[in-house]
Amino acid sequence: MINIDYERYRASRIVHKSLSRLRLRDGVSAVNTLQISSTKQLDFYSYLNAADTLIVSFHGAYNGKNPGSYPMFWRISSLSHKTGAFLAFTDPTRLQGGENDILVSWFLGKEGWDPQSVILNVVESAMKVCGAKRVMFVGGSGGGFAALRASAAVSGSCAFVQDATVGLEKHNPKIVETYFRKAWPGWNQEKLLNAFPELFSMTLHYRRRVPENFVYMIQSLKDKGHLDDHFERFARAHGIPTEGGVSRGKGRVLKTYTPCVPGHGKITAAEFDYYYKECMSDWKNWEYSKSKLTAR
Repeated sequence: MINIDYERYRASRIVHKSLSRLRLRDGVSAVNTLQISSTKQLDFYSYLNAADTLIVSFHGAYNGKNPGSYPMFWRISSLSHKTGAFLAFTDPTRLQGGENDILVSWFLGKEGWDPQSVILNVVESAMKVCGAKRVMFVGGSGGGFAALRASAAVSGSCAFVQDATVGLEKHNPKIVETYFRKAWPGWNQEKLLNAFPELFSMTLHYRRRVPENFVYMIQSLKDKGHLDDHFERFARAHGIPTEGGVSRGKGRVLKTYTPCVPGHGKITAAEFDYYYKECMSDWKNWEYSKSKLTAR
């Protein structure tokens, strides 16, 4: 069973009794618990001040070494001071695993419950509090999947993702099986993947819906599994060479890089900062080009 630990973030703890009673505080670092029902909750970190851009972070897989790691927030130190407005979500599906934790569930929720709508409601409320006009969703690995999905739902937003999972159909079979067994008990995994391809595959989701967002995806060349099964598939779906490139219209920028540390999800702080700055610059250029087209 998960042991919930809020103390290690050294932030104010705020409990919101329902979505209608959500009141986000500005000017303070806070760990928020939004009560959705008697059995469901959404935990997120907030640091909100006046800013043009809200940055939202999604974590990747939990490594299982420390059973007391709920809630888990990524990129607090590396992103909260790059903007005056920052949110980081922990995957609420992890609390639905019973006696054993669901180590990764891509923020997809479970049978009968998809947390994305609540997450996007929180994002909208945070943007009102800080006055942000634009939002960037950030994530690596499984968090990259969540960032791609959330960004696809917000026109004009940005998804900045690293070594991202783009579909469950090509992910580690044992991990995927654990998720479906716990989150969709009694359902046939293969039939579910085939029945809801746009839910479980961001490659198909983007190809079919063509969302009006900006994507900046980077992939380590020393992470062959995600390079072959995720990055290259997403690239091909957008008419981009498998080694990386820019889509027509410049709304999709995909880059590979030789990392300092080989392996999955091993991006260093310096590497992250370098590509973050490039992403911000390319996103602004894309916004400018879109505004010029609209003005014609």
